[in-house]
Amino acid sequence: MKLNEMGTKVYRGLNAPIKMNLEYLKQNQLHELTINDACGHHHGDGGCGHH
Repeated sequence: MKLNEMGTKVYRGLNAPIKMNLEYLKQNQLHELTINDACGHHHGDGGCGHH
């Protein structure tokens, strides 16, 4: 089962210490990832089966 479908939010962390990433998360400054973010490597070649 996919994380987003289970209601779990996934965020892209920054190249920074975890403590700093947690502060960014609290301030809503991290990018929330979706299934569309996971499939960027396909470049329109017909999909990947994640959907």
